[in-house]
This record gives sequence, structure tokens and C-alpha cells, in this order.
Amino acid sequence: MSGFKLASLPYALLASFWSVAANAQLATDADLSAQRALSHFDTVAAHVLRAPNETDSLAVEHGLTTDRYIDIRHDFERRFEQCEASHDQDCTLIADELWSIADTWNAASSAISPSHTDRLNRQQSVFSPTAVDTTPPVLNSLTLSPETVDMDAGERRITAQYDVSDAGIGLEVLSISLRPVGWRAFEPTIYSGPIQFNYERHAEGEISFEIPEHIWEGDYQPYLQLRDRLGNYAYFNDLAPSTPSQVTILNSNEDRDAPIVNYVTVNTENLTMTGSNDQLVFEYDLEDVGPSGLNSMVIRLFRRGDTISAFPILIHDFEGVQSTKGRLALELPNDFRSGVYDIEFFANDKARNISHNYERGIVSPASVTITNPNSDSFPPRVNRLTVSPEQVNLSNEIVPVTVRYDLSDEGGSGLEDIRLTIRHEDTSDVENQYSASPINILGKMQASGEIVIPIPPDARAGRYRVELVLRDRANNYTAYYHSTFSSPNTIQINSGDSRVFGPFDWVNSAQAGDQEVFRLTGVPSGPPRSIRIAINNAMTSEFYDSFEVCELTIRPARHSGSEYLITAADLLDCGGFQTADLRFEITPAAADLNEELLLRRFRISPSGMLTDMSVDRMQLNNRDTNFTAEFGPFEWTESSPQIRQHFFRLAGLRGVLPESIQVAIENASEPGFAGEYTDCTLPLNLSSMNYNQYLITQEDLTACGEFGRADLSFRVSKIDGTPAATMRRYVRTQGGAVSDLAFDQIPVSLRAPTSLSDGLAEVVLGPFEWTGDANAPTQSLFRITGLSGQPRSIELALNNALQDGYQGDFTDCSLPIRAANAGVNDYIISSADLIACGAFGRADISFRVVAEAEQIPSGLMMRRFALGADGDITDFSFDHDPASTRRPLDMANDRARVEFGPFEWTGGHNAGTQNVFRIVGVTGQPEKIDVALENATAEGYAGGYTDCSLTYRPERSNGNEYIITAADLRDCGDFVRANARFRIIAERAQFDNAVQMRRFAVSRTGGLTDFGFDNQ
Repeated sequence: MSGFKLASLPYALLASFWSVAANAQLATDADLSAQRALSHFDTVAAHVLRAPNETDSLAVEHGLTTDRYIDIRHDFERRFEQCEASHDQDCTLIADELWSIADTWNAASSAISPSHTDRLNRQQSVFSPTAVDTTPPVLNSLTLSPETVDMDAGERRITAQYDVSDAGIGLEVLSISLRPVGWRAFEPTIYSGPIQFNYERHAEGEISFEIPEHIWEGDYQPYLQLRDRLGNYAYFNDLAPSTPSQVTILNSNEDRDAPIVNYVTVNTENLTMTGSNDQLVFEYDLEDVGPSGLNSMVIRLFRRGDTISAFPILIHDFEGVQSTKGRLALELPNDFRSGVYDIEFFANDKARNISHNYERGIVSPASVTITNPNSDSFPPRVNRLTVSPEQVNLSNEIVPVTVRYDLSDEGGSGLEDIRLTIRHEDTSDVENQYSASPINILGKMQASGEIVIPIPPDARAGRYRVELVLRDRANNYTAYYHSTFSSPNTIQINSGDSRVFGPFDWVNSAQAGDQEVFRLTGVPSGPPRSIRIAINNAMTSEFYDSFEVCELTIRPARHSGSEYLITAADLLDCGGFQTADLRFEITPAAADLNEELLLRRFRISPSGMLTDMSVDRMQLNNRDTNFTAEFGPFEWTESSPQIRQHFFRLAGLRGVLPESIQVAIENASEPGFAGEYTDCTLPLNLSSMNYNQYLITQEDLTACGEFGRADLSFRVSKIDGTPAATMRRYVRTQGGAVSDLAFDQIPVSLRAPTSLSDGLAEVVLGPFEWTGDANAPTQSLFRITGLSGQPRSIELALNNALQDGYQGDFTDCSLPIRAANAGVNDYIISSADLIACGAFGRADISFRVVAEAEQIPSGLMMRRFALGADGDITDFSFDHDPASTRRPLDMANDRARVEFGPFEWTGGHNAGTQNVFRIVGVTGQPEKIDVALENATAEGYAGGYTDCSLTYRPERSNGNEYIITAADLRDCGDFVRANARFRIIAERAQFDNAVQMRRFAVSRTGGLTDFGFDNQ
């Protein structure tokens, strides 16, 4: 049987990767299931059994030890081998048992230290709408006999009789172990095999412990883990009162001496892989001074900075020899990732005494740097992840939460799997987390679909994190803290009549210059009954995060149709908090309890410029709970204040000034910056501190020198971190423009280069939709990072151009390369450069950048600013939402339809903020364009497509695009504001296979913004 047998090999490589080994396609079904189960167990163990830390004693109390890992793995290797040889046994049952053990380990580890292992958690796996059991099982009794074991008299067995039950969906597995009283890390434990149930609600039985010959003499305590079918647990401290507190073992032949490690060495500290016979060779010299003899040694690699991926493990069995020297080779697969790998090893004897490389005086290698020029080092991409609904209101029924995803992998290895968990923000609450089964993507380069997770009626109210882990076959991953901008990475679960929204970060009160406007929708029956506000991270100590702090006066005049407005003047009811993070608890009228309530906000500057706040949807980003916290990167920060001024707000300080603030300056356009935290240390300024907040201004950044343009990350030392500290950025111009930047809330996801001849490489970036030409009123400014010096060429493909003469390929336009545009690590493209492309009007532009391969070793990133005619600034969040197109749905008589929306906060034709919509992918005049106006301010709108039909205006059409302006909405009457949905009906031949609709808005005072919530 290939793939996992250890005993017959001089060394064993356990390829602990999510993908199956290269020869898996030749394996039998039994072999394949065995490899997958062993690989999964190795993956979990590799992260549970890390270096000793403050959770050690708890971990071992739950049975999470290297010693136990080795025992379990050897046992299952033997059972798999016997199973395959028998030909009459279902080996998948054994595989299922090992998966269950692995999940038990992972769940127990998460309960001990959620921040360490929660990314692999499958704790409350929900497979069907009936999965609503959150009650843990019960151990009714546990009897151990005999109470004293005299090994000198030949006694070697302890029997445990158990009685267990579960009031819910049924029992799954019970594990029992015995540990010395006062147990400490790396001390021996006596294990039994897991007891599997068939989901009975009550079970009785017994299991025996075989005591190792040289076990320590002394008193032992029983510990257990009991799990039901849905992952609810009872642990050792849930023992029944009748359970004996200890068992005594007498053994004059005990062995308490751990193996002596004279040395463990590796053949190199730096390995450059060639793709042929790449391996690390370890030499060792071990001896055991006790009577039991050496048992085994484990060597593991961990990629530094990577706490989620699994890596190779080397296990060697010594079969009881007293001393040994030798050499072990750890073979590396051809796609092994480059990086610095920390080396960890354990050696144990037959009495289960353990030595490890964290002990003082042991000679062992600390790390090895591995360079693989052919590896896939690019993480997979989450192009789109949408969650619906964002507000879950508990009732007597199960509420399904639907997560839709669009994924791709550019590195070439292909997508492996996706895992999704919805977890209460209190991560210690292991009962309130709901997971879908992993979805295997089988190496595809692109994938899309949806996952439905049922939320039971008894779920705990509060904010929940939407946690995604996506992996490719080269073991690169994108995790939930890398969420795309198109997804809210939290949802709110409400109980009772109240609905909770927020937090809304960095809210200005009425005394501040910029004004906040909040719009509540879903209240057609009247204004809400109450609005209470919890104020956190205020500039003074008199506010605390409780809904008892402030209740707003209900102003009936603010209610119109299905909306209610909250303005900056209303916030005066809360006192002078100046700036703070706000949560709203809103109780709607009884008749509106079944409506979908949403709360959105805009910020307006004194000069009339406006922005939406993208951070409202990405609340987990740039948030850190560590004592020393890191935030960023904040891309495209400028050191010169003449054009744009950047402000950074650090919140959550509780009146304690940080000890230091270090700045890493990456991709700087000026020389002299390494992209490390040694680049700059900001002087601390007491006048910048206002209790919970510390403000970093453009003036403060002058301490870092002239970096031009750069991506800044901040390391803040000695902060409280409870609750989580946050850092946000806000940009304004001297002309009064205001903006937050959507790409502060999304991951830096580099585009992989493609090799060309003659040492060149290319990267394709975009498309950037709705880009105006050099004469357009809204100008675009692009920045490419990851590029050292000037590129060889930049070619543009202009799709959906307003004017004729463009093919939509890279022959459309070639930009002149200008030395003035090139920084040390970036390149700028302005509207002036687009003159070379002619008067195309507007188009969706893709860029092909060709440069020396050594100029783009890690790939490229491209961002865009949009600059309004009157100086306002925004970044279009739809730049980060490439996979939101709609496929037309076929209708009778060769017709089709496509629907978009809702586009929230759409103003009518007389509104001060004018909306502009662009539809791409439909040619010629459609049969009709219907508009449904939900939550309209004015009366008379039902929220259906009977509300309005737009008049087709030929002058708005060009090629396969159509523009809808605010003036066109006059056809819908004076609805004032609404959430608009659009339905386009046309002949099927008029539609492309993918149709897109976007919008942005301009105000009569010159403001420019997009609407980030359009893209979720």
C-alpha cells in the first residue's frame, strides 16, 4: 500500500499537504481514503503540536501531545495496511474514524487557544437544516478498576466502564486517558483507543488501558473528551461526581529519564531547489539512559509567518535501541514553497519521555532558507464573496445564510478547497460557530458557487465573523482576514425586537467639521420606537461601550416612506464625544419587525464633498488584539502634503500612550527604504493623544523622510488590545475633498508574472471599468507597485469604448514610458499619459506591463484614484469586484432578462447627489428597462417592477453600453430617495453572456463618490 506506511522505510516523508500525493490517481479507493485521512490528521497535528507556550498545560489536559500523535498515526498505518490486505473490509470506515479524531484534536485545541487554531476549525459542522443541537453530551458515570495497579506483580491493565448520553442528535466519539496528578508538558500519558458510537442517545460499555512497561510510578487522574454528532463537547472537567479522582500505579521499573540528544544537524542552512532530488539531510546522535530504550523521532518544518499551511513531517522509529547515530533525508516536492522554515524535532523513548529542541543545551538547527524558483507562491484569489442576509433576526425557524463565492488561482497549481465558518466574535464561545463541510475544487483554475449555513433559533445574538479559508494545490492560502471588498466580513444576529448595526468607525459629532448622515431603511410603518447608541473609543473617558449611554430623540419628521434619517445634529443628544466608534440599537415599529432593516452612512465635508465609508463593511481589517499590534499596509500614502493629506487614527488605547510607533515603508518611490519596521520610528506627541485615540498626521510622517509614494504599515508597541485596537485612514485635500480608501480594507493580492523570451516577463492588470479619456471630467490616476524602475512597455486594451476604432485587445494603444513617472518601486499613469490612446471617451481598460523578469520578482499590483471635476477624490470600489457580472436569464420567444441591484440611496432627479449608471453587455434598444423602487422616501411605490419603466434614449447608447443619468429617473416621479433595482428585457441575441451595471455619484457642490455597498 503506497503513501503512508512507515515501518518498512528507512525514513518516512509524510506529505502533509491538502492535495493528495502525485501518484494518488493510481491508488485504490481504500488507499486514497487512507492517504487523505492521514494527511488531514498530520495537518491538524502540525498546528496543534507547536512550541510550548502558555497554553501547554491545558493542551495536554486535552490529550494534545506529540507522544499521542505518534501512537495514533502508527496504529492507523497498521490498521489501514491490514484492511487493504483483507479485501473484505470497508477501509473508509477506518478513514472516517481518523478524521473524527483529527477534528476532535482541532476542536479541543481551538477551545484552549482560539486565536491559535481557529482557522482550521470545523467545530460546529452543520450539514443540514436539522442541525440545531448546541447542547453538550453528558458523562453519567465512569468507573476505573482496579484503583491500584501493581506492575511489579505483573498487572498491566486498567478497565474503564462508562455510561454516556446525549439529549440532542446523538453521540459520536469518546476518548479517555490517564495522566499523572499535577501533569506537566511532555510527561507521559496512558491512552485508550477512541470509542465510536452510531449516534445513539445513550451508551454503556468498557474499554481497557494497556500500561507501558516502564511507565512512571504514581497517582494518575482520568481525563476525557466526549463529542456528539454536531461537535458539541464535554471535557475532563465534566466528569460525574461518582468518578474516582485517581488511580495508583506501582512500578519499581519506571523510566523517568528523557532521551539525550547529543546533536541533530541539517546539511545546509540555505537550499536552492533544482527540481531533481531536492532534500534536506538530518544527522542525529541520540541515546537513552533509562531502561525503556529509544522509541521514535519526529522532525517538522514550519514556514515562518505561516500559521495555517501544513508542511512535511519526518518520523523515524528506533524500536527500543539504547543509542543510535544516523542520517534521515526529508524529500521536498517540486512545488515546495520558498521561505524561511523553522525546524522542530521531538525524540521519545518507550516510556514516552520526550526531549525536544526547545530545551536548553540541545544542539539542533534553528531554521533553513529554501528557495524554489519554480514554485507557485501566489495565493489564490477571492474575486467575490457575498453574504446574505447581513442582518439575521432569530425566530422559531432556522434562518439560512447564503454565501456566494467566485474564486481563481493565477499561480498555476489550481484551487484545492474552500472552508467557511460563521463564528461569534467571542471566539471562546465554541458553541456558537457554524461551519460548512469543506468543498474540494479539484484543481480548477476558476470556481464559483454558493454555500448555505443554517443559523438555529437558539444561536447567541451578537456580531459574527464570516471566516473563509481558500487553499490552492501549492499550499498557498487566502484566509478570512484577506476578505475581498465586495464582502462584509461580519454579520449581525439579532434576538427580540431590537436590531443592532455597526460599529461605525471614526464618526464625527455635530461639533466636528465633517458631517455624518445615516439612512435607515425598511421602516415603512413609521419611525423606529427607539434608537440607542453605544459609544466606544471616544476622545474622552466619560463614554463607554454600552447602549445605556445615549438614546436619541425620535424625530417623526425624519421619517418618509420607508426610510428614517439620522443626521449629525441628532448626535448632539449623546453629548460632545467629538469622534468615536458608534453602534446603534434600533427598535422598529412592531409592524416592521419582519422587514429587512439596513443602516448606511455618508460623510460630507464643509465644502460639500462626500464619501461613503468602506470600513463599515470590512470591520475586521486593520484590527489587532495583540500587545504589540501591526496595521496596514495603507497603500499609496504620500509624504508630500501639497495634494492629498493622509490622517491615521489609532483607537482603543484606553488612555495609555503607546510605547513606540514604528513604520515600515514598502514600495517607496524614493530610495532608502527597506520595507521593514527599521525604516522609521515616529516621535510620540502627547498633543496627538485624546484618551482612546492617537492621531497620526502628515506632519508626523515627515520624521520618516521623503518617501514620495509608499505603502505604510505601522507597528504599535504596548497597547491594551482589549477590546481590539483599530487603525483607520482618512484622506482629504486642501480643496475640501474627503475620502476613505476601499483598498485599505482588502488584501494586497499581487498579479503573477508570465515569463517571456529574452529574460522578460509580463503582467496583465485590470480591467478598470468606466475609465475616462484625457478630456473626461472624471480623471483617473493609476499606480503600479512591485516594479523596480521603468518597464519596457505598457500596452492597453480598451473594451466597451464609447468611440469606434478600438478592438479590445493590446494593439489598441501603447503608452510612452516616462522616466518622471517611475519611482524606485512604483510607476504612475495619469490622464495625461492616456492622450496616447486618443479620444476614446470612456472604456474598460486592461494594462499589459512588460519588464525585465528581475524587475517584477513577486508580481505587480495596480490601484486607481478617481478625481472629480471639482477636485473631489475617491477610489472606485468596483475595481476590486471583478466577478459581479450577471448572466441573462432566458425567457419565452427568444427573449431574456437581467436584473441588478438594489442600488441603495439612489436619489431622484432633483436630488443634490446625482446618480449615473452604466450598463455594459447589451446592444441596441432593449424591449424595456423596469425600475423597482424599494424603501422610497415618497409614498406610492410598491418596491416592484411595476413602479417605473424608463424611456429609452438612443443618445445614451453606444455599442454594447447604455448610460442612465439622474435626469432619466424623472420617468419614475418624485420618489426623492430609494433603493433601486433594474430589470432589462431584450432579445437574447442583444445580450452578451455576462452583463454588468455600475454607478457613481456627483453632488451639485462638486462631490464625487462611488457606493461601496453596491458591491456586496
